[in-house]
Formats: sequence, C-alpha cells, structure tokens
Amino acid sequence: MTVEMPRIFFSYARADAEFVLKLANDLRSAGINLWIDQLDIPPGDRWDSAVESALVASPCLLVVLSPASVVSQNVMDEVAFALGSNKKVVPVLHRRCDIPFRIRRLQYIDFTTTYHDGFTQLLKALNVVQPSQTAQATAQTVRPGEAASGVTRIEPGISTKRLIYPLIAGLLAAVIGISYWIYASRPTGGGETKPVETRQGKFSDELSTVQWGLQILHIAEADVYVERYYQKGSIIRPQGPNDKLIIIDARLKNLLQKTQSPLLTERVPGNTGLIDIQGHSYQPLDYDARQAEGKFGSYAGAHLLPGAVADFALIFSVPKGTKPKALVFTLADYPNMRNGTDVQISLEK
Repeated sequence: MTVEMPRIFFSYARADAEFVLKLANDLRSAGINLWIDQLDIPPGDRWDSAVESALVASPCLLVVLSPASVVSQNVMDEVAFALGSNKKVVPVLHRRCDIPFRIRRLQYIDFTTTYHDGFTQLLKALNVVQPSQTAQATAQTVRPGEAASGVTRIEPGISTKRLIYPLIAGLLAAVIGISYWIYASRPTGGGETKPVETRQGKFSDELSTVQWGLQILHIAEADVYVERYYQKGSIIRPQGPNDKLIIIDARLKNLLQKTQSPLLTERVPGNTGLIDIQGHSYQPLDYDARQAEGKFGSYAGAHLLPGAVADFALIFSVPKGTKPKALVFTLADYPNMRNGTDVQISLEK
C-alpha cells in the first residue's frame, strides 16, 4: 500500500507567481503532495479561511525567498507561524535577497544557479522515496509544448501505473495554473476584460461606484516606509537597491446602506496598479490598512458602517526616477473578490 506524503504548504510573494506555479506543477508531477492558494482554493470558498486551514494542517512549509517575499508581511507571518508550531520549514532561494534572521539559520535550496540543480536538491530535501521518479522529474527531456500541457515522456522500465495519478494531478494543475496566470496578467482594459472607468481630476475628487467612493489624499516618495494604519507597524523597504517607494494615501467610503468590508491586500490586488509616464505598470508591494482580523487572518479591511470612511496607503516599489502618471484601483468588497470595479485616476498635476 502506498502511503501519501505529508502535505507541503507554499508560502510566496505574488511577484514570484510565475516561478512558483512552475515549481508547484513540477513537484506535483514528481508525486509531491502540496497546497498552493492559486490552485487549491475552490471557487466560492473564503480565501483567508482556506489559507489558514491549509497552513495549520500542513506539517511542512516551503517558503520561496526573493526581494519581494522577504518584505511581505503575509509571507513572514506564515513563516513565523510554521516555526512557532515546530513545522518543517524549507527555504527556496529564487532570487538573491537579504534573508531574514529567523530563516538564515536554516539550510536553503539554491535555485539561482540552475533550476535543474535546485529542483534535484529540493526533491532530496523533501525525502522523495522513488529515485527513478526523482531522475525523471528533474532530468527528462521535454518536447516543445509539453511543459505547458503538463504531459511528460515516460522512459522505458518505469511503471505507468505508479505515475498515472501524479501525471493527472500535474496536468490539471498546469491547466488551472495557466488559466489563472492569463487572468492575473491580463492588461488593464481591452481584450475581454471589463473596461476601466477613466476619471480625471484633483486628488480630493471622490470617484464613486455603486458601493464605494475613493479619494486620493497624498502621494510621496521614500526609501523606507513604516506602516501607519495596520496594527503591527511593520517596516517596508524597496525590492532592490535601485528601487524607491511610492506611497499613495487614499480614502474609501462605504456608499451602501449596510456594513461592508473592502478588499485590501496585495495578494488579491485585481487590476490595481501604478502606471508611469512611459506606460510601465507596477503592482502594489503592500497595502497599509486596518484589517478585520489582521493580514494573516483575513484579506478584508476593517468593517465600515454605512457612510463610514477608512484611510489606507498603497506602497509601490519602482525604479528610481519613475514618474507616476495614473493609478488604476480595483474597488471590491470582501468576500466578492472577483466582482470589483476598476477606476483610473490621473496622478499628473
């Protein structure tokens, strides 16, 4: 009888989603039992509850290290919870970064040289039992188009019965992952996406939808930012030495005659992004906002009574010299994360 491997929880920053999805699909093809939010939360489920339940139930956490993840409060909260619960923590170095002290004492798997070598080391660290599966997952030749479809060649001598379930799981994960990537990376406006409401005006103008009113209060640049709204007051730094932070202070108003909570999280930003004068776009590095249950416990902002307002800040890490032109912001309520409305606000004076 085959014993199922303990489940592994993926902790990562949204900026590394392309690498993470590839790694997750490759691990599943090798028979690894893992959980990742982008692939394993069924439609209609509460996002925050699903993440928390998966983390509690998983005896092992795999954290992908990069300049984006080491400054992510969500990722560091997940790591702290895993360490405090005596779970196994496996760091994977995706991009060179300043590794936090709490993780530095752990041996990491280096993917910065070659993906092949890093994947081989990772399988060993995860105690994959079948060496033939390890060799196949890491050293097989993939024909053009095979990686996208999740179909791999089976070398003679390897039992197809032993591999059929991981292959099916890998195929399904690849299809779901590609579909999500297409959705998440689609351009703002155009194509099949919902048109963006373009509103020009001063920062103090309130741009309204049926549910929400949005005002831009202030824009500033900084080399470091200390949270002013979120309860923990964490320090946020740029993603790299050649970046700076752009901080946009804003105000949300509940326009409904019922209490609702805004969706404020960098993990589900929708189309929210900063556009510079050259047309480049940047997703938010962090949202500084009061949360209903803390950033780890919920993606929802604090509950707002009818007519009440909530101030918050959007933090972007952009190359030095970047001049902002516009802000696209997805106004959405929790838990209706996919039913938001986009507004575009000119930032040029």
